[in-house]
Amino acid sequence: MKNFIKYTLVVIIIAALVAVATHFMKDEYAKNTNEDLKTEMLQVQAKVRLEFEKFHVNKENGLKGEKIENSEYGIEEDGEFYKWTREILEDEGIIQSKLKEDEFYIVNYNTEEVIFISNDGKFKLSEMEKGEKANDTEKADDRQGETKTE
Repeated sequence: MKNFIKYTLVVIIIAALVAVATHFMKDEYAKNTNEDLKTEMLQVQAKVRLEFEKFHVNKENGLKGEKIENSEYGIEEDGEFYKWTREILEDEGIIQSKLKEDEFYIVNYNTEEVIFISNDGKFKLSEMEKGEKANDTEKADDRQGETKTE
């Protein structure tokens, strides 16, 4: 009977450790996935800037992508938006893109806004950057609070 209790206790402890480790691994995976998306969005933004500069030099170059209606994807901002698919990303040299068939980017050449559209939702680069700056400010405030109390 004592051995059974010991084994049961060991199994419970191991199960708890596995559950905690799984939880932390899921959080880290989500964080890395978000950083990968942001990195690719920054690459798209850089290409948008370059294409817009080329367009200003020679209007015959045209702007890449399919012009869309703002309301088509729930975009509330004013301006002209263009849809960038996997083909455009490959043409632009962003070949590591892991876009699925139903995923794409919407770009605004004037504001350099980049929006990622997928089944999971709509992600705007400007909002992702604002969130990161807010987190950095909170960390800086925490550090200042620590130094003041020391």
